[in-house]
Amino acid sequence: TKALAIYLFYMQLVKLYDTLVKTLNKKCQIISGQNKKIDELTEIIFGTNVWNAGYTWK
Repeated sequence: TKALAIYLFYMQLVKLYDTLVKTLNKKCQIISGQNKKIDELTEIIFGTNVWNAGYTWK
């Protein structure tokens, strides 16, 4: 299962990203703007922009 989280404040996003990667060993990816390159192995996707809300993946 993949989840997409959108954060308005970049520094909070980076802190949460680090926490998930280090403590839960989740494969996370930060995408910004309209960058649609999502790694297939990614479990949690972080968006810094409302553009990310419409992204879909298989």
